[in-house]
Amino acid sequence: MFIFFLYYFRCEIILASWALDTRLLDLIFDGEKNFDISAFIQSNEWILVETSAWKNNVRYHSQCNHSQVGDFVDYAQLIHSITVRRRLGFYVYALIIPSVVLSLFRPLTFWIPTTGDGRITIGICLLELVCLADVFYVLTIYFPPVLDLRL
Repeated sequence: MFIFFLYYFRCEIILASWALDTRLLDLIFDGEKNFDISAFIQSNEWILVETSAWKNNVRYHSQCNHSQVGDFVDYAQLIHSITVRRRLGFYVYALIIPSVVLSLFRPLTFWIPTTGDGRITIGICLLELVCLADVFYVLTIYFPPVLDLRL
């Protein structure tokens, strides 16, 4: 079963030359599978799960006029991969708690008598709270979180 708030993102950064093959430019890889993350700043929203790096040689068919038919040319690529996971607290505070609280208050409107204006007033207030919860959720998605700098 897929849990929607525990999803992972994998970002790959590929460093390569478009014009020069390995005869003219060979990228050197030091063999380290994990790269240095000593300057990495922890985020309040994401957890760094994994980092990896590797070298890849890609072989393409040569399209040059001076090459023979059937010639293949190798191009070097350095690939760095970063895997991050979203923290659970983001969804707990922005989505789950407001939804549960508003769902618990909604049946209260049916216990109020229909003769007074209280039922309409509470219904409108709950509708406004739903709109505010949606605005809060959108703001937490599109604006970056404030860094928690602990001294």
